[in-house]
Amino acid sequence: MIGLQKKISDIEEEMEKAEDRLKQATEKFNEASHSGEESERGRKSLEARYQSDLIRIASLEKQLSEAQIVAEASDKRYDDVSTKIASMEIDLERAEDRAETAEMFACLFLID
Repeated sequence: MIGLQKKISDIEEEMEKAEDRLKQATEKFNEASHSGEESERGRKSLEARYQSDLIRIASLEKQLSEAQIVAEASDKRYDDVSTKIASMEIDLERAEDRAETAEMFACLFLID
């Protein structure tokens, strides 16, 4: 009988230890589950930010492409205007030369 009581006592102690281990394992599981949920929320947040960044990058790439087209058109207009200005400067020099020549002839005719 004493042997059975000892055996029952040992089994009860083992059961208490097992219950303690189960309680600790359950607490660790709950902590890990909570941590996993937080990680999942963080992942979803990062994924949403990533998607938002992809949309923003696409928008910026489109704006860059449009800006490059405008810049190329502006460069072409600049080149055209620059060419016209150079041509007008040459014409101006010729006109000034003709005006000087005309003044000289006018002075010669007036002096005579």
